Amino acid sequence: MEQERPDRVNFRYVEGRDYRLVPVSGVSGGITPDGQVIAHLFREFAELPETATHEVGPDGRLGNEIAQTWRHAEGIWIERRLVIGTVLSGDTARCIGKWFIDRAEDLERLKEGRKGEA
Repeated sequence: MEQERPDRVNFRYVEGRDYRLVPVSGVSGGITPDGQVIAHLFREFAELPETATHEVGPDGRLGNEIAQTWRHAEGIWIERRLVIGTVLSGDTARCIGKWFIDRAEDLERLKEGRKGEA
């Protein structure tokens, strides 16, 4: 006897034990030798100084910063700290990419709607 195919399926989202929310500034990656897409998500920020020196007031309280030292003498560096890497099939990458584009468009429409309310 053949089972009838359901006309819908329900999904439930459950956070795994290792779930974490990761802020992301950008992505770098490409195609792996076995034909998948690799994406390294990163968080971008200005490099912090190696040290900072502050004045101390007559009352013993910390005052203004008066000096900094930097690891790199050749100017300000922007650090891109890799926060997570993922390997995806082409179909999955395309599907996720479309999802991001759709959400960005939703956000633009929402912003435009708020401009009309002002």
